[in-house]
Amino acid sequence: MIEKYRKFTGIKHLNCHSLRHTFGHDLLEATKDLQKVANLMGHYKENGDPNIAMTMIYTTPSKEDLEDAVELISWT
Repeated sequence: MIEKYRKFTGIKHLNCHSLRHTFGHDLLEATKDLQKVANLMGHYKENGDPNIAMTMIYTTPSKEDLEDAVELISWT
């Protein structure tokens, strides 16, 4: 299924992992809540608490995210 859409879209590196990463990234951007993202991605510690450290692997900011963050600074 992924191969079908990879060919259709022309995205060379489309795979399940990249889709999961995109889901985590977009969900964090929409909710700004790491605990919700961890829960929805199924990241839990052995004690049942959300595993935020694991979630952060999938929510690495993009270059655009970092550029947007710098733009928020008042330079005057």
